[in-house]
Amino acid sequence: ISLQSISCPKVYNIDEYCFYSCKNLSTISFPRLKTIGTSSFEDVPAIETVEFPDVDYITSYAYKNCKGLTTFNIPNTVK
Repeated sequence: ISLQSISCPKVYNIDEYCFYSCKNLSTISFPRLKTIGTSSFEDVPAIETVEFPDVDYITSYAYKNCKGLTTFNIPNTVK
């Protein structure tokens, strides 16, 4: 998939494998996101920064093999 950027201000949940293997996805914005499903961003090497100020829950392997990820800002209360 050639998706490079996504912004969804009204999305609260991302289902499992939603952006799995989106090789070119580098910019993501989900300011109201609460839940990130299993492997949602797995194998997305272009992502460099993740900022989800309202996220409550991140499941397993959500960012597995995101080799470009250098900044990860989430609340301390994430489960």
